[in-house]
Amino acid sequence: MNHVPRTAQQVIDDSAATIKLIGKEFLRKEIDLVTLKWPSYRFMTPLEATRIFADLYKVAYIDCVRENLDIEHAEKTKIGAKLSWKERNSDLTQMWIARQHADELGMPYPDYLEFAFKFAVARQRRRLPQPNQLRPSSEAQTVAWNAKLAEFWTEDRIDLAFQRMPALPQYTATNFCESAAQIAYRDQLISYGKKNTITPWIFVRRYLLQRAEITEANCIEIFGAMLFDEVLATALRNRSHSPFAPIVHSPLATIERAQSCFSLFLPNKENHDQCKLCPLVKVCEKTHELVRANVAAATGSVDPLREHQLKQQRDRTSRCRAKKQITGAELASNNLATKPHIHAPEESEKITPVHFFAAEIS
Repeated sequence: MNHVPRTAQQVIDDSAATIKLIGKEFLRKEIDLVTLKWPSYRFMTPLEATRIFADLYKVAYIDCVRENLDIEHAEKTKIGAKLSWKERNSDLTQMWIARQHADELGMPYPDYLEFAFKFAVARQRRRLPQPNQLRPSSEAQTVAWNAKLAEFWTEDRIDLAFQRMPALPQYTATNFCESAAQIAYRDQLISYGKKNTITPWIFVRRYLLQRAEITEANCIEIFGAMLFDEVLATALRNRSHSPFAPIVHSPLATIERAQSCFSLFLPNKENHDQCKLCPLVKVCEKTHELVRANVAAATGSVDPLREHQLKQQRDRTSRCRAKKQITGAELASNNLATKPHIHAPEESEKITPVHFFAAEIS
């Protein structure tokens, strides 16, 4: 995923839209996902990442129909017709949760979707999975799902995904500010170099000389000081028959180095370890206040989904009370209608004490 420049206003707009569309119970997960998700997505807003995931889901769905069911039907298939990015809806929430699951696993979205659809086809499901059906739904299915995932998402496949990943300016030495996303990526590269699945001089050429995503100190940690000198010399010597040009990235604006959770929360309120260590925490706080103001201006509340839930609760309470009042009135009316009528005796039928005693004497 290539880097797309963005402005502070774009980030504020995305965060405001996210708060209006997605519940806090799902948004809080975004902080933990920053270091888990595939490196290409760590500096995207969650809304932008979900849009990309939704587009890829539609492509994967149609491709699966074409390959396994019917070519002509695939061309007519329409996916995501009910998905709206303007108002809260269950289809968007399901897509959001599905994207978060891919992030939990640290997989590129195309690979995750390829596996999920292949798994569904192999189990001969009657229908292809909807977004909320991409992940396993039972304990038994989870065991089978994880076993098949281990066969699919192998070390070789992970290495290939790393090799295909475009260079992002956020990971270069020029823009390194020790954010959690950057540190996690550098740690991944160090682990990758230590696995010996890539030729050392190729690793040094790509990640040190060409992309500048690691330092010489990192390389010494991987190969040792003596071996690194030899590896570096080999990389430079092979430059003549395997030329490359260093990728030059200009220093990024602060907002371009913001991680995916940026401005969605008030950091000091969340009290998350990652927030405490984030180099952009002060900027995040100020930007979040702008986001809140944006949301309040548009909806009349800084937490519109919470307000909506409270309104629904009040409406339910009002309907329940009204129903009880109606039921009570109906019961009272029915009691009056069914109350037995007491016949008032005629004057001649009334028994006076005199009549009573006279009757007893006779």
